[in-house]
Amino acid sequence: MYYQKKNTISDEERISFYKRYLSSLNKAINDGADVRGFYAWSFTDNFEWHRGYDMRFGMVYIDYENQKRIPKDSFFFYKNLIESSVIS
Repeated sequence: MYYQKKNTISDEERISFYKRYLSSLNKAINDGADVRGFYAWSFTDNFEWHRGYDMRFGMVYIDYENQKRIPKDSFFFYKNLIESSVIS
C-alpha cells in the first residue's frame, strides 16, 4: 500500500491506470516480452499545444501563478513502486 503525504492532490484514476498498466506489463515480461524500460508521462503538469494549460496529467501539480510544485498521490505511489518493485 502506498502512503499519502499531507498537502498532496488526489488522483486515484491515474494510480488505478498505473496499477492496471504495470500489472499487464509485468505479465507480458513474465510471458517473454522484451521490455527495456517504462516512462511515466508526464512527471509535471505542463503546457500542451492543443489544450494549453487546461489538462493536468502530471504526477506533480504546478501552481502556475507562483510556480509551487505539489506532489500528487500518484507521485508517492510511483516513488514507492520504484523503491519496492511492488505494485500495490
